[in-house]
Amino acid sequence: METSRTFNPGDFVKRSNRKGSFMIYEGKDVSNTYAKKLTLAVAYDPEKYMQKPNSYGYEYVPYLDEPKNGQACETTIDTDKEDNWISLCTQEEKEEAIEILEQYGYVWDEENLALVDMVTGEIIKKIYVPDNKYHGETIKPITNNSKDVLKKFCIDKNKKTYSSYYNHNYQCSDYWD
Repeated sequence: METSRTFNPGDFVKRSNRKGSFMIYEGKDVSNTYAKKLTLAVAYDPEKYMQKPNSYGYEYVPYLDEPKNGQACETTIDTDKEDNWISLCTQEEKEEAIEILEQYGYVWDEENLALVDMVTGEIIKKIYVPDNKYHGETIKPITNNSKDVLKKFCIDKNKKTYSSYYNHNYQCSDYWD
């Protein structure tokens, strides 16, 4: 079974244990200290247990978690507990998901990786994929070792110096910074 680490932005994925569910993978890391969480552009659950309006009772209802105010939806993929349950949608499941989006008034623009409002044509959510090329050359991501060297250089360069009574400069230790 595939894990969320192998998905590309814009892929339609599903929860294998929830028939009819789908999500559009965005993949931004919004982790906290306990778990790795990756964002979704849209999430649909055909049977979400929710409170009835103006009532204390609960019921299972179809629920579309859509982006609001230019942000990703609230649902995320928590890689610490959900990796084994997430997989890519088949072509048939993807077509069904697009039909469900149309029922809610949205169109998925595959070419631009954007969720578009059918009525207004407004882009509700666009997934940006960074390009690792600059003037035709591939930019290599910085490694942790290079990060450490760069950080040490910046700290050493910006270290405070103080003058003593006898005009001797000395550097302040890390303890006082």
